[in-house]
Amino acid sequence: MHNKRLVYVLLAAGAIVLVAMAIALAALMPKTDPDTPLPPPGAAIHDGARLASPVDVVRAYVDAWNDKSLASMEALMVESAAGNQAIEYDVQCVDHVELLSCEEIAFDARRVEAASLSELYESAHAGALVETSYIIYYNDKGVEIYQTDSMEREKFLFWLIQEGASSEWLIAMQGE
Repeated sequence: MHNKRLVYVLLAAGAIVLVAMAIALAALMPKTDPDTPLPPPGAAIHDGARLASPVDVVRAYVDAWNDKSLASMEALMVESAAGNQAIEYDVQCVDHVELLSCEEIAFDARRVEAASLSELYESAHAGALVETSYIIYYNDKGVEIYQTDSMEREKFLFWLIQEGASSEWLIAMQGE
């Protein structure tokens, strides 16, 4: 009889410990607003906010360009595209960029092959093309080099990939 009582006391003590641990863990969990919609899986993160689409990534890239934040620009690119000296040079020569249009267009495998991105796209979960038009306004250094204060680019493409089903969209390449 004494052993039965000891078993019950130990079970009750164990249950109390488990409940206390559950309460402590619940108190440590981050609180979310139930009215705040969760981002879709695979959305990229930029400045703490999730980017839901390839167009969002390109817009964030242009914002980073305007902020002269090379690190933010490279964070939106695949590793092999980051570290490009031409991008660093653009940041140094540009006063600001005015994005005129930015839209996802039909994916065309021929454009991927022409851009020598076939291998990268074959290993990707998904691919996208974003067509933009924008005006680059140069600073004094840019005006001295390019001999103009601005340049408009039309139908300029950004190739993006998503490496996995829950991965962020990243810029793999850009060009016309």
